[in-house]
Order: sequence, then C-alpha cells, then structure tokens
Amino acid sequence: MYIPKYFEVTDRKIIEQFIRENSFATIISSGNEFPTATHIPIELEVNEKGETVLWGHISKANSQWKLFESNPNVLVIFLSRFIITFLLPGMPIPMRLPGII
Repeated sequence: MYIPKYFEVTDRKIIEQFIRENSFATIISSGNEFPTATHIPIELEVNEKGETVLWGHISKANSQWKLFESNPNVLVIFLSRFIITFLLPGMPIPMRLPGII
C-alpha cells in the first residue's frame, strides 16, 4: 500500500500503541479464487520466543482459517476510532460497534 511520507509512521512504539488501542481489525488472506476477509478482535502479544505477534481467534466454522496453513502471509487492517466515528457519523456512539467505541 502506498503511504505518502507525510503520513508514514515508522516508530514501533507508536504502531504498537495504535494496535492496542484499536484492536478490532480485518484480516485478509489469499483465497483460491478471491481474497477472504474476516473482522475480528486482535491482540498484540509477545510469544514464547520473545517475538511480537498478532493474536486472534477465528471460528472453525469460518473457512478462512484453512487458508493460513497454505499461505500464512496475511494483510491486517486496523481502523482507528476516529475513522469509525467519521464513517458512521449519524449513529450514536453506543450504537457504533459495541465494545469498540
């Protein structure tokens, strides 16, 4: 994705803080014919190897989990609360994505 230098954030602490504060994300995988996407809560954690990883849960009823075995590379998109508020301006805050805002 193209990001103009003006908007580019390279400070890892700022990126990690953003993920922690905006943990509802869209995870996109390469499907057989089309990309597959699921909206899920994702947490930023440190695994047993000391690596910073994204951690979430997809139901076995959702076939997207099978795609991770053949292609573990995914795109994860995090939306800020500002963007959600901007996209849904007419909705009262409690009505916008319960538990997120």
